[in-house]
Amino acid sequence: MDGLPEPMGDDLHSVRLAEDFLGYAFQDVRLARCALTSPGWCHEHPSAGWATWVALEWQGDAVLYLVLTEQFVAEGAAMTTGRATRQRDVLKSNAVLAERAVDALWPALFLGVGERDNNARDGWGAYVSNSLEALLGAVWFDEVRRGEDPLPAVRRIIRETLGLAR
Repeated sequence: MDGLPEPMGDDLHSVRLAEDFLGYAFQDVRLARCALTSPGWCHEHPSAGWATWVALEWQGDAVLYLVLTEQFVAEGAAMTTGRATRQRDVLKSNAVLAERAVDALWPALFLGVGERDNNARDGWGAYVSNSLEALLGAVWFDEVRRGEDPLPAVRRIIRETLGLAR
């Protein structure tokens, strides 16, 4: 995230909304700001200097997959492989992630004009879930930069967000 501007004003307000939802305070708030930023917004604001959520979303998707798999393995014999796979896929679906995060994250997102207009009517869930996954990736990298094991922080956020047993 080197070379990115420091969040101020509306940027920082959006970061705080995300932090409140996650129950996590970012050391590098630029990670959170990027996790809230769609490709469309960056295309419309090229001089702003922000990166999009895409790379962080990849990391967050991997972390989500890891934690959900860990959860189902811990449940052991109570769950078959087929059932665990189906349940994991449901829990990491755009619909479920968006439902859990829409109220907190929708106002915090930096979407392009077309994205916001279209998603208000049709497919807002993909943008909310993409951003949530990106925020998980941002937490992962923030913890690594602190010199901490990132798994406990993302594990807690995922379990609380999805209502999973500990």
